[in-house]
Amino acid sequence: MRENIKHKTLNAVFWESLSNFIRQIIDFIVIVIFARFVSPEYFGGIAVVGFLIKIFTVIKETGLTVSIVQKEKVNDEYLSTAFHANFFIGALFFCAVFFGAGFLANAFKMEFLASLIRVGSLVFLIEPLTYVNLILLIRGVGFKKIMIAETAAAAVYAFCAIGLLLCGAGLVSFAWGLVAASVARTVLFLKLKTWTPKMVFDFRSLRDLFRFGAAVWSNRVIQLAFYESDIVIVAFFLGPLILGYYSLARKIVMFFMNNIRAVLSRVLFSVFSRIKNNLALSRQYYSSTVFYAALLSVPLYVIVVCLSRPLIVVMFGSKWLPALMPLRILCLAGVLNSLRITAGPMLYAQGAPRLVFHAGAIAVLARVIMLFVLLERAAAGAAAAVAFSELIIFLQLNITAGRWLRLNPGTLLLRIFPIIVSAGGTALLLAVFNEQIDGPLLFAEVVLALFCYAVFLKMLGVDIRGRVYDFFAALSGKGSSLHERK
Repeated sequence: MRENIKHKTLNAVFWESLSNFIRQIIDFIVIVIFARFVSPEYFGGIAVVGFLIKIFTVIKETGLTVSIVQKEKVNDEYLSTAFHANFFIGALFFCAVFFGAGFLANAFKMEFLASLIRVGSLVFLIEPLTYVNLILLIRGVGFKKIMIAETAAAAVYAFCAIGLLLCGAGLVSFAWGLVAASVARTVLFLKLKTWTPKMVFDFRSLRDLFRFGAAVWSNRVIQLAFYESDIVIVAFFLGPLILGYYSLARKIVMFFMNNIRAVLSRVLFSVFSRIKNNLALSRQYYSSTVFYAALLSVPLYVIVVCLSRPLIVVMFGSKWLPALMPLRILCLAGVLNSLRITAGPMLYAQGAPRLVFHAGAIAVLARVIMLFVLLERAAAGAAAAVAFSELIIFLQLNITAGRWLRLNPGTLLLRIFPIIVSAGGTALLLAVFNEQIDGPLLFAEVVLALFCYAVFLKMLGVDIRGRVYDFFAALSGKGSSLHERK
């Protein structure tokens, strides 16, 4: 039984991670193409529509997914109640956004935004139709089927959005791509998991579901405020041009951040839940996973910072050079995000989600205050505010986790010191060769940077292959502890 659960967990992590990675790649390709064909003023509209969809995702969720997934037994009454509640929320949100599109366009100072929002709001009516089907797949650990549906929907989104853009439809092609993806996702989920709602609605079941998932939902609201408050403030106070530059820099960093966070957060929660009663092993695993996160993220962001100018020119065009400084600052935020990602799953596994909530709430407040303080610095100021708030939550979560695990911060810093030195050496080498770089040389310089980073680590005595083996051995449960290599 234990081996079966372990196998299902690792299988779920694999398919979920693969699905997320493929979708992120497809989304990034779409963003690159749109950035090539759309002016920075119009590009900011994509960020606003994405923000509205994320609001809807959090509002419609209300903790119901976690409630239904974690319940041992659910009947059609529970499922039908969740379906009707979710569709009602979607319909309300559709009406509010569709009829308020003009107001939103004026508020964000983007006249073109009204049509974009009205088309995109169709997603709010389509997505709830297969909400329960998705939950049932999650309950059955059917992540391979979910991956197939999500990947196919992402491909439909890219095909429709890019195709319409090349045919001259303009920015609204992005919204039609989202609608096409929702339709494809709905059809596939209906095929992969057949379930028909009953004409039943029970308020006691709804109250029970809300109460069970309230804590998780509140944390998701905080996460939404933390990750999206900058988009709202920049759009309202700095206008579409600055929003366009800032949102492109943000998209580049979020591409790396989302992939690292999506993989590690799911893996770590599963592993920390298995070893939560063993303080020594939890401490050792926490220290090691911070090392692995640093091993992956620090050189990645250092390379992006050092090659940011040729990266922007080659991929997006010289018109996007004003996004250069925000991109470099946001890479610092990306490093801090990666180094604090271990603390959240560990505290969740230890039954302390309130500590994560409090840290997030303080960081949201710090981000909003700093955004207003640094508004006069335009996109670079917004990026600095984001980096500052990441520093706040990084310190809070890591100090809290260190106290919980009785871990000396100096020990942790000493652990990742070779990575910092190696990344610094790589940055110096890139600075020497980083003059006139065209497309082919950009790729060659990335390869050279990764090679130099590996050489520096080897010179400092870091056994990369052994570290990676230990990490996956711990994930698969082959070892009772992580082997410490000299």
